Amino acid sequence: MPIFIREPLSTNSVASISPLKSNLEDMISTCEALDKKLAVIVEDGEEFGGISEETFCYTAPEILQLLHKISRIAGLCTRDIHLNDEALVGDEGSLSLVVYNFISEHCRTMSRLTSQKDTLKSSGSFFEGLAQSLIRQQFILNAFRDALNSKNLVVRERSAPDWVELTETMRTVRFILHAFQMQDLVQPIECACFARVTCYLHLFDLRRQHETAQISMEDSVASRNVCGNGQQFRTSDMSTQGKSVNHGGAISREERVEHILVDRKMVPGILTEEDLDGQTAHTASENIDIPITPVLDASLITKEFDPLRFEAAASLQLLPHNARYAFPTSHNLISSPYNEPAHLLNLLTLSTQHVLFAKALTVLKPIVPDYATAEYSVMLNWDFVLETLRSLSEEVGYSWKEQSFYAVIFRSKLKPTADMDQLYLLDQMSHAEAAASGGLLKYWFGKGNGENRNLATCLWRNREDARLGGLGPWHKKARAAAREMYESITFEIRRFVVLDGAEGCRVEEWTD
Repeated sequence: MPIFIREPLSTNSVASISPLKSNLEDMISTCEALDKKLAVIVEDGEEFGGISEETFCYTAPEILQLLHKISRIAGLCTRDIHLNDEALVGDEGSLSLVVYNFISEHCRTMSRLTSQKDTLKSSGSFFEGLAQSLIRQQFILNAFRDALNSKNLVVRERSAPDWVELTETMRTVRFILHAFQMQDLVQPIECACFARVTCYLHLFDLRRQHETAQISMEDSVASRNVCGNGQQFRTSDMSTQGKSVNHGGAISREERVEHILVDRKMVPGILTEEDLDGQTAHTASENIDIPITPVLDASLITKEFDPLRFEAAASLQLLPHNARYAFPTSHNLISSPYNEPAHLLNLLTLSTQHVLFAKALTVLKPIVPDYATAEYSVMLNWDFVLETLRSLSEEVGYSWKEQSFYAVIFRSKLKPTADMDQLYLLDQMSHAEAAASGGLLKYWFGKGNGENRNLATCLWRNREDARLGGLGPWHKKARAAAREMYESITFEIRRFVVLDGAEGCRVEEWTD
């Protein structure tokens, strides 16, 4: 059994009391608390040969909560490392000792857990929950180890187990799973999706190394066919069929550098009540609704505008099936450039088709640099949205039926004297009103070009949702301020139709 080394830690510098170090110490304390709870299991095993009713009702849930806490804190540690903030990480020398302390204590706790495998086998649902928690923990601890290594925080071998390999701890966890005869649950850990799972914990590192390729003329022509105005299109008709599609968009690296500053140049909700007054849009019949799968918790996704607008950062919420037990999840989807609780879309309020389409829209981003003036059917990556929609539908065994949505397109030119802070406030609060009203599946806006021109778009379930969403006081303020803020502003209303099987789409003039 590894020796638990706890030595006095220096607190003479700010680096020595970094959040990362504090989180590690919290994990050590949690392991100690878990060890005490496991002692109750040991006593039950010796006295009863199994778990008592009292232990099952009180101690077992606490054990699961403590395992979850260790995983959650490890995820926070991974985040802090990838933020590249020295104040968060602290001094490597003092940090390494805390890392070893955690590994040592965690190993000791896992050893005690393993020794009680015979007692735990008789615990039914607690037994299964324990196995799932251990799988989750292995995912996250491996990601934490990789994060330490990637930032040159490799810990040298001492009396504690070697952190680089995490050999002892992972062997113990694996042994527990096999001892509990849960070999099937071990498979997701070793499957190809692990690389994708790890990337979700790397999403905090926004300085990604890949460069976004410029869209070629051939790709541009193909994209123009995806959603031709008033013309039906199926993806199987594409001249680029079988080719790798560039989903990075057409925004060059140089243009993306310009997006570093937060842009606040579009206000939603500038339609008047008369403009939106009308009947609800036609919706196609749907399959029987299926259970709604959760998404990665929005708190783990960046809150910065540009990754959400131009790099489809919200799509990182779409977890692969085998990873849903490994990370904190929720039913609140990032459906706009605002990643704040008041702006999230509650998936539990939607039907199956609306949920699938809203999730697919998380990949939405521009594919031409002149999106402020380009045709609606050309400016955004609708082909990839449809591809994602087909994949999501297939994953849950759902057959997509043709359905239309209510699309509003805002094109504007700001005055040079526009108050950006006021514009941002109007935009933010108006969207919060629309989100609270319900039915807004996607709100996207771009960055003003050299002429202060910009474009924003909303996709609603139907026209009635859009009408109700624009009745709030902040929408009225936004409409009143439009004359002061804009040299010109126009809007278009379109029917956005997704065809059967999500094989294509069409954009039509809206007619009642």
